[in-house]
Amino acid sequence: MLKCMVLLAEDFEDAREVYRIYLEMSGFAVSDVPCGDRVLALALELQPDVVVVDLGLPDLDGLSVMAQLRAHPLTAHLPVVILSAHAYVEDETRSLQQGAAAFLRKPCAPDVLAATLRRVSESCARKQAEKGPGGRPAVTL
Repeated sequence: MLKCMVLLAEDFEDAREVYRIYLEMSGFAVSDVPCGDRVLALALELQPDVVVVDLGLPDLDGLSVMAQLRAHPLTAHLPVVILSAHAYVEDETRSLQQGAAAFLRKPCAPDVLAATLRRVSESCARKQAEKGPGGRPAVTL
């Protein structure tokens, strides 16, 4: 059974681990990185269904990562969810105007992130729908 592949870029190790563990327990496949400068290369290699990126990454911020993804023909279609500890409306507005599928403020509950990933990614929603309750394969009678 194919799983929805999530590429997660988050510089805070604890947050990255919590999100990765929760998403994996929720039926997602997750590849995570602590920096933004590797996201494009990994997206090309892994072909994720959705990318989650922290707005405030220290090396390459979330908007720059999203711009790189949008500029490449093989990743331009990927939904990007921006996570941010910034509570500024301007950050959310700018992120959405530049093509983010969603903007979530941290601390973001892992279940909210998982629900958002299913909502913004058609391929994630389709793969999750193929499973029954609790992530088990759906049974057709």
